[in-house]
Amino acid sequence: MEITSTCIDTSSDDTLAVDTEPTNEMDSDPVTDISKLFGDTGPQSLFELVDREELIRLQQTDPDIASLFELVDQPEYGYVISAGVLVRLWRDKCSPQEDAIKQIVVPTTLRAKLLHLAHEIPAAGHFGVSKTKDRLLRHFYWPSISRDTRGFCRSCDVCQRIGKGAPCLPAPLHSLPLLSEPFSQVAVDIVGPLPVCKDTGNRFMLTVL
Repeated sequence: MEITSTCIDTSSDDTLAVDTEPTNEMDSDPVTDISKLFGDTGPQSLFELVDREELIRLQQTDPDIASLFELVDQPEYGYVISAGVLVRLWRDKCSPQEDAIKQIVVPTTLRAKLLHLAHEIPAAGHFGVSKTKDRLLRHFYWPSISRDTRGFCRSCDVCQRIGKGAPCLPAPLHSLPLLSEPFSQVAVDIVGPLPVCKDTGNRFMLTVL
């Protein structure tokens, strides 16, 4: 079986997903066989070739994102044109300002395929709504991405059949036994760190009940 390795080239002006080279040296090593991670369709059929000109055409003719072109070069919105492609500058709340990534604004016709790749293929793992959305946001964006991801995950046939399992029940509470003699049961705890004592320099206190 011949496995192909696919990479995304964003530096070229004519293609977004190109360069598929046969790697025959992987055929004899069953450990590196990743074909099963992509299901029955195979990796090459999933990563379809979409050149830059076609992506630009789909963006410019999609009425769902037509209003976003008016927000280009407005810093408060973060939309820019990069090599003719409409992208959005985005970073999560925990990342510094200089770590903003460029998200490709996805036309309507390509969204279903991306949702399938991010959630349904064996390599995706059928994650929940939040993790599936986070996976998409690393590279892509469209205005209704939250609603579409939620609807796609909740309508997934595999997730509906298998589910995520019942939540763990909390441990039941028990009454403490009544003590008949003093000091028949002792509770010990350490309190701290507290402000340093001026006389002893200690910061912790041993309590015994």
